[in-house]
Amino acid sequence: MVWNPDELDDRARALAHACLDHWTDDANGGTPPDRLRDSIQSVENAPDDAELRRFLQAFIDTAPEATGPDHPWADAPLGVLLRGLYSIARQHLRSPEARDVLRLCNQVRSSVEHVGELDSHPNELMAALMVVEDAVNAIEGYSALPPFDHVDEAYLAKYGLLQAMQVGFDGAEAVARCLGARVRADAMDGGKAVKVARNIVAGHPIGGTMAGESWHHFHDRGSAHDKSMIRVMSFSRTDPENWTGQTLLTDELISDSMDVISQVLRRGLDDYSERHAEH
Repeated sequence: MVWNPDELDDRARALAHACLDHWTDDANGGTPPDRLRDSIQSVENAPDDAELRRFLQAFIDTAPEATGPDHPWADAPLGVLLRGLYSIARQHLRSPEARDVLRLCNQVRSSVEHVGELDSHPNELMAALMVVEDAVNAIEGYSALPPFDHVDEAYLAKYGLLQAMQVGFDGAEAVARCLGARVRADAMDGGKAVKVARNIVAGHPIGGTMAGESWHHFHDRGSAHDKSMIRVMSFSRTDPENWTGQTLLTDELISDSMDVISQVLRRGLDDYSERHAEH
C-alpha cells in the first residue's frame, strides 16, 4: 500500500510499537534476532527525522532474514507487523523527488473529492493515479538495488527502469486528461531524452530514424553490469562503419523522469483548480 509521505513518521513509530507489543505472541515459539528488536526500539524512540531515517535503514538492513515465510512467526501478528514496518520503512526512505510526486497524487485526490466534475469516470482517474504511484515505486526500486552480480539481472533491471519511466509518463498524462488538461510528458525538460532512451533500449531497439538516417540501436554489452549508466550504441543501416554512442547516467534519467511526472501532474492540477476556482 502507498501511504501519504507526510504520515510515514507516525506510522513507522506506531508499527514499531506494535511489533514490540507482539514480540512474544507466537504460539509455536521463537522470536526474531535481538538485533532486529534493537533496531525496532530505535525506530520507536527516534528523536528526530534524521535519526528516524538512520534507524529505519538499520531495520531494513536487518529485517530480510526475519520476514520470510519459513519462520514460525511468519503468519502470526508479529510477522504481519514486521512486513508492514518494512514496507513503511522503504517508503520513508524514498527520494524527496518521489515523495513530491506522491504528495501531488494525494493533492489530486483531495481536489477531486472536493470539486468533482471530471472529464472521465472517477475510476479512470484512480487507476491512473495508482499507475503513477506504482511507477514511482519501481523507479525508486532501481535506486535501491545493490550492484549487479550477473548480466541477466542487469538487463532486467535496466529494461525495467526505462519501462517504469514510460509507464509513469503515460500515467501522469492520463491523470491530466481526466482533469481536463492535455499535457505531454515529452514536451517537458528532460522528458524527450527519457522517452528516446526508453524507445531505443527497451521499446524499439532494432530500428529508428535519427538525423534523417535509419539506424539500429542496442544496449552496449560492455557496460551492462554498470548500474550507474546505460550506454546505447547506434549503427547506420546503410553504412555499417557509421556509428555513434551515447552514455546516459541512470541517476540523471531517474531525476529527470521524476521531475517530468511532477510537472505533468502539477500542470493538470493547476489547470483543473483554475477552472473550478469558484468551488
